[in-house]
Amino acid sequence: MDTILLTLKDVASILNVKPYRINYVLATKLVPEPASRFGNKRIFTEQDLQRLRDHFTAKREPSTTARDTEHDHETQTEVCAGS
Repeated sequence: MDTILLTLKDVASILNVKPYRINYVLATKLVPEPASRFGNKRIFTEQDLQRLRDHFTAKREPSTTARDTEHDHETQTEVCAGS
């Protein structure tokens, strides 16, 4: 079985994410750094790609707290308007 090796540019293109966002996630240790480097450049494996995909997919899912906060704001407005 062949191992797929990718550069930061390749990963960014696959995930449709700007490279600086991937650098930030790696620098802040939200996702582990790829184990391999070549010429001081990160080399991503399929497993590294999947970790990043999971991270960025989780960020795009709508949260229930945003809807709850929006509802709370409407309730406060109604109370203030009724005073």
